Amino acid sequence: MDAVRTVSKGIEAFQADKSASLLIITHNAAILSALKVDAVHILAGGKIVAEGGPELVDKITKEGFAAYEGEA
Repeated sequence: MDAVRTVSKGIEAFQADKSASLLIITHNAAILSALKVDAVHILAGGKIVAEGGPELVDKITKEGFAAYEGEA
């Protein structure tokens, strides 16, 4: 959890300093939970299989990615 906190704090500092957007690609939903996320896209088999907002991070945290693996 310390590594997630370190990464998320670094991303927040970058965004505050640069007033920029970032594309974060991760299998770790904990990183997304630690950040202010505007949009979430789930990729499986090279295709976007789900899209949403911060609520999708909550769903992934509770249910995992397994539900999306067969959708590609």
